[in-house]
Amino acid sequence: MTPPRRSGGASGLPPRLAARAAPLRPVALGAAVGLLVALAFALVTSAHLLVLPEAPHLELLGQYLRGYHVSKVGVVVGAAWGGAMGFVAGWLLALAHNAAVRAWLDVVRTRANLEKSEFLDGI
Repeated sequence: MTPPRRSGGASGLPPRLAARAAPLRPVALGAAVGLLVALAFALVTSAHLLVLPEAPHLELLGQYLRGYHVSKVGVVVGAAWGGAMGFVAGWLLALAHNAAVRAWLDVVRTRANLEKSEFLDGI
């Protein structure tokens, strides 16, 4: 059984703010975004195969994704590429979010510390 959390917690923030400023887990967000993008690539390619197998629009992805063609194998190749690109995008998004939140908290803490101190009072 875990002990109840006190007001302020280890981070020194109120509980509501601490929950909103909690860091994202890059691997978890990368896996979630990668799974969604892989599923989207597979569904779009499958739908394209069923509805318009000869339309050239989706075939242009083969210029960017090595081995991709609008085919049954292309569904798997597109899903693999989508999963990899989605993972990287989600991972980078989590890192950027964590850096932005950390910078914002540093600014807020610095302002609070300057207001409490007598830093420039002697001038």
